[in-house]
Amino acid sequence: PEIAADTVQFSKTFEERKNRISGGLEELELWLENLIRHGLGDAQIRQYEFWDTKSARMIDAQAAGIATWLQDMSGIPSRGTNWIEELLVQLGRLYVVIEGFKRFDQLSPDFQADLRTVIGWHLKREEVDASTGVFDSWVAIGHYTEKVNENLRQQRLWLRGVETGRDALILEFAFGDQPFETRLQTGTVVDAELRFFPGRYPLRAFIFNQKGNPHPAGMLTGMSIAEAVARYSAALSRNPWILQFPFFLESVVPDRYSGQWIIREENGNYLPIAPKFQHKWALMALSGGHPMQLAGEWDGAEFLPTGAMMIDRFVDFNLIGKL
Repeated sequence: PEIAADTVQFSKTFEERKNRISGGLEELELWLENLIRHGLGDAQIRQYEFWDTKSARMIDAQAAGIATWLQDMSGIPSRGTNWIEELLVQLGRLYVVIEGFKRFDQLSPDFQADLRTVIGWHLKREEVDASTGVFDSWVAIGHYTEKVNENLRQQRLWLRGVETGRDALILEFAFGDQPFETRLQTGTVVDAELRFFPGRYPLRAFIFNQKGNPHPAGMLTGMSIAEAVARYSAALSRNPWILQFPFFLESVVPDRYSGQWIIREENGNYLPIAPKFQHKWALMALSGGHPMQLAGEWDGAEFLPTGAMMIDRFVDFNLIGKL
């Protein structure tokens, strides 16, 4: 009877959450239609308040992932001359989320999981199947923290398996000044079993069983820009709502090109550095004009550095401002 009562309560809570999100997404769909109807040349699109209002509404609808996505979109109009195309791509992906959620009950469990992830309706750890566990030596290649709202912070900690080469994202939230549960210094290794949340291209995971204490990492082999982009494209073909994807690049140099900060390879391939990255000159100084290993997040348009390998040590860009 107790188990039955728990099942009934879970189903009730599940449906209440789904209905609340559905109501928020219905409002968002109307907002998107009005946005397109008025045109992207409307001056209000360049105002952060325009996006913040709708982002706050998504928080109320318990769709924090959409709220963060809208906040990221708010900076696109300030990125130069090609921002309209980039914004249209993001708005299109967001519209697919809305359409997908309308058919939530008809989707496969993996598709449902991908939708829940991008919306911010996260599964609990006890809902993750033990069969997803992967044991490896996991290197912390970088992490990034940001505010979701005034009271909530988000941490994205990226790990790469030494043996498997697999990427993993430890995504955590903390209220106020509370510390994050997982605190791994960039460049350290943890021997552990990670359990991956479901999805068509699983990235998010949590540490289930750790062996010993973290220890300094040895050398990792990175990828070329072309290899990393190909890997991203393959992931996107499985899950079109991946908003950040980990890159660990083998040999790149930070540079300036046509007034823009970039990282480039000797063959001429390059990626633009995200304007919100605050340590561009420090990155330039670390490189000294020489190729370096560099980790970061790619969102399909810009690269956000999160860590660098310099001879015998990792540099954490969350701490570099204190050097």
